[in-house]
Amino acid sequence: MSLPGTVSSAPSVCWVPCGGQLDCRGGTFLNTDGPALAADGLTTTSIAYLGGDFTGHAELGAVRLLDASIGGELDCRGGTFTNAKGPALYADGLTTTSSVDLGGDFTGHGELGAVRLLGASIGGDLVIDPSS
Repeated sequence: MSLPGTVSSAPSVCWVPCGGQLDCRGGTFLNTDGPALAADGLTTTSIAYLGGDFTGHAELGAVRLLDASIGGELDCRGGTFTNAKGPALYADGLTTTSSVDLGGDFTGHGELGAVRLLGASIGGDLVIDPSS
């Protein structure tokens, strides 16, 4: 599933099996009244690229991946995640079969942190390197 271009309301891919990869590289996602991307329960059989620009206004994340299952790496390199009301990335219960690369720019507000991975199961490395 490829989501390039500009989206001015939150695309919802909740509980959708992708059957391949999720590719948001080069996309711009903006929602002034909720998450920029809501992908709770998403299942992919390959890598998920979140290298786009995500701006949301939601207590539970600009990008939501609650209980998502990624059959490869979650790659956030080159992404910009901004949320004025809560976490930039909210991924409680996330499962990946490979690494999670948080090499993007994350700006969140509130007591839940900029990136939330409570109960996540990462099948490789957790990479936190803004220069990657």
